[in-house]
Amino acid sequence: MSDSRQYKTKQKELILECIRTHKGSFITSKDIARTLAEQGAKVSTATIYRNLDRLEEEGIIARTSIEGSQSVSYRYLPDAPEGVYFFLKCESCGDLSPIDCSELQKLYEHVIESHHVSINPVKTVLYGLCEECFEREQRKA
Repeated sequence: MSDSRQYKTKQKELILECIRTHKGSFITSKDIARTLAEQGAKVSTATIYRNLDRLEEEGIIARTSIEGSQSVSYRYLPDAPEGVYFFLKCESCGDLSPIDCSELQKLYEHVIESHHVSINPVKTVLYGLCEECFEREQRKA
C-alpha cells in the first residue's frame, strides 16, 4: 500500500505491545497469537499477519528467518541499541541475544568500504555459543 497514513487499530496496538514486551529479542507470529489469547484478546491469525506486514513497512519492526526455526521472527526496532549490532543464536540453548560491540561497527564499515557490499545488521544473525553456554563448555574442558 503506497498510502503514507498509518492506521492505528486496537488489534495493531495489542500486537505492537506484545512485540515491545520482548525488548530486543525476536518473537514469532505464533508467540504473538498465544500471548494475545492468554490475555483474552480476540485477534485472528490473518489480522496478526496483516498488521505485522504494516508494522514492517512502517519500519517499526524487522522480520527475519532464523535457522532452526520454522517460523519467521519479528523484532521491535525502536529499542535497538545505537550503532551497528548483530544477534547471536546459541547453538546449545537456542537463546537469541543482541551483540552490542564497537568492533562490529568497524567490521560493518570495512565491508562497505573494502568490498562494496552492504550488510543488513537488523537481519544478521551469527551462530555460536552464548556467554553462559561458552563458560559451561570451558569448565568441561
